[in-house]
Amino acid sequence: MREASFEIRESASEKIRTYALQAYPEEGCGVLLSSANGVIEDVYLMENAVPSETAARHYRIDPLQFYEIEKKAAGNGYEIAGFFHSHPDCIATPSKEDEAQMIPEMLYIITAVENGRCMEMNGFIKER
Repeated sequence: MREASFEIRESASEKIRTYALQAYPEEGCGVLLSSANGVIEDVYLMENAVPSETAARHYRIDPLQFYEIEKKAAGNGYEIAGFFHSHPDCIATPSKEDEAQMIPEMLYIITAVENGRCMEMNGFIKER
């Protein structure tokens, strides 16, 4: 796993931050959409599919919802670049569970939210 730099449109970054704050104190999650040049152009906000009693420390994206988003993204000329999620009251670094579930070569953006404020946003890629 390595920390990854990424280029993201301000509007997409703002969507992630706003959603992370709305989801707080639970984890918010979604899908990163890029243009052919690799720039994160937009995001799809996803409902956290884990039970609410564990949503403060875990997230899961529903595979059927992801399938629908995959079709919409392709229809709009986007590629799935990766995923994002928030870490409520925790640093913006992958947990052991995050690392275990990461798809190699996909970008994962983690946003730290502390006391209802977005603190940092970092990107990571799991290598093959």
